[in-house]
Amino acid sequence: MLHGMNSRRGGRRPALGSRLALSGGAGVVCWAGLQWLGRSYGSTRHERRLSLAGDSICVDPHFRTDHAATIAASADEIWPWLVQMGWGRAQWYTARWVDRLLFPANGPSADRVVPELQDLKVGDRVLDGPPEAHCSFVVELLEPNCHLVLHSQEHLPPGWAERFGAWIDFTWAFVLDSVPAGGGDS
Repeated sequence: MLHGMNSRRGGRRPALGSRLALSGGAGVVCWAGLQWLGRSYGSTRHERRLSLAGDSICVDPHFRTDHAATIAASADEIWPWLVQMGWGRAQWYTARWVDRLLFPANGPSADRVVPELQDLKVGDRVLDGPPEAHCSFVVELLEPNCHLVLHSQEHLPPGWAERFGAWIDFTWAFVLDSVPAGGGDS
């Protein structure tokens, strides 16, 4: 609309370099916003400053991601849902459309607690895809109703380790914490 108004007034279109700079600047702002959301979605400033179970497993991380969700349930109600996660288990509780689009080999996530999937223990392997994908986590820490820490050094595209000398080492910690009466935002 602004461009149309300028052309009626006889104004000039901005130079291609100006338009590219504006587009590039908008792209950088969008990228930065998505990076921030991707690394901190749902978490408060206070939560991002906390030390969590498993933080000492990866000694010098390149980056840290902190997501959080407030669930109106007690830790003992949430825990059974956490320990049954994994490919070929209860899945990862992602939206079905996300699985269909990005992870077509994933089946639907469980919609109930499955008693035979409640026996997770330290040292167990939790698949993150079909077995032939060679992509899994190892349960490093597990304290019922408190925390579950998964660790992986396998989440690389096939051949990257050999071709590029690539490596990966990360943890995924699920920490259950009570929310103070009245909310808990800080």
